[in-house]
Amino acid sequence: MKRFSLLMIAVLAGIIVFGQDMKDVKILASLKHDYPKAKEAVDKVLADPKNANSAEAYYWKSYIYNFLAKDDKTKGMCTDCRMDAYDAMKKYIELDPAMKETSSDSNAVLYDIFYSYYDIAGKAYNTQNYELAFPNFKKTLEVEQYIHSKNLPGPNGTRALGFDTTVILLTGVSAAQLKKDDESVEYYKKIIDAGASDPRYLDIYESVADHYKRTKNEAMLNDVVAKGKKIYPNDDYWYQVEIEQFPKSDSKAPLFAKYEEQIKERPNSFFINYNYAIELYKYVYNSDSKPADAETKKNRLTEVIANAIAVDSTSEANVLMARHLDYFSNDISDAAFAIKGAKPEDVKKRNELKAAAAKKEDESVVYAEKAYKYYSALPKLTGRQKSNYRDVLQILSRYYLDKHDTQKSQEYDQKKAAIDKM
Repeated sequence: MKRFSLLMIAVLAGIIVFGQDMKDVKILASLKHDYPKAKEAVDKVLADPKNANSAEAYYWKSYIYNFLAKDDKTKGMCTDCRMDAYDAMKKYIELDPAMKETSSDSNAVLYDIFYSYYDIAGKAYNTQNYELAFPNFKKTLEVEQYIHSKNLPGPNGTRALGFDTTVILLTGVSAAQLKKDDESVEYYKKIIDAGASDPRYLDIYESVADHYKRTKNEAMLNDVVAKGKKIYPNDDYWYQVEIEQFPKSDSKAPLFAKYEEQIKERPNSFFINYNYAIELYKYVYNSDSKPADAETKKNRLTEVIANAIAVDSTSEANVLMARHLDYFSNDISDAAFAIKGAKPEDVKKRNELKAAAAKKEDESVVYAEKAYKYYSALPKLTGRQKSNYRDVLQILSRYYLDKHDTQKSQEYDQKKAAIDKM
């Protein structure tokens, strides 16, 4: 019995000592605002193993350390006083789920930690100090998501967002500015996975896809392309990636089928029609041997280029059509000359082919003249433009020579000769 009484006295003495120590902590912090001394006092309390589970002590540690972080003169008293304050507050909430200490202040300390990190990060970002902005945006997100996970209201009914798109975006951008590609993609991917659809996020979708292309992560690339295509169906980028990732094959049939599928999805896309036309053109005219379906593909090529021009009559598209129809005309003409017979049906067929060749030639010139008008008005030509212009002038010169207009033909020849001097 005597031993029991002595033990109880010892325990009560400990409680009394602890109570006095916490009283000193509160006086120093809340009344005297002497946060350095308050830090010493609360650190002393928590250094005692028997106070390891004191929720009150952790609350006051968070309160004190948060104030230390606000002052340049005292923030150096810890490695990261604000993060220490955050960790202490989490420990307090763990030990006291009822949160008696914070019920009266609406979680003011925790929200102040959140807003402080955001303020530091935002100011650093605006001055392009990404080395400071990036880690502080990361901490902003960490604190905000913790507050949201605990469903903790802030002063005046403030609520932390569960998914703060703006902060996530700025965190990703800051990482990208620091060339931390993997980390920037980590944050951008959060935006994509959330299905963000604002037009301003299109660049985010595309940059993430580019990252997965560079790193050859086909599964993730396909995932982003599928999501981007769903959110931004009118963006040609997704269709370009699909073609770039399309399996290489000796047979062009699968590739052409893919283009046909894309055209059904976006019939008014200049990009898709024009690129399909380029592939058809190379297939028909640049193959080592004439394809068996060349004639069918020539007619489809005419349709596809016409579709592209209907959307946007660019110089490139007009040159492509002029070249195609010029070659088409020559092929028909060769077929006519190949018929040597004198039978009526031979003569008839030969004449039909000559007429068809002449028609294609006339059609070619329409597009050649449009391109000529464009290139002749330019003060200076790039290497590619010079090549296109030469082809156009060649077509026009030959056309007028066939029409027995020697003077006009020579004028185009002279322009062609002068290109290299430009």
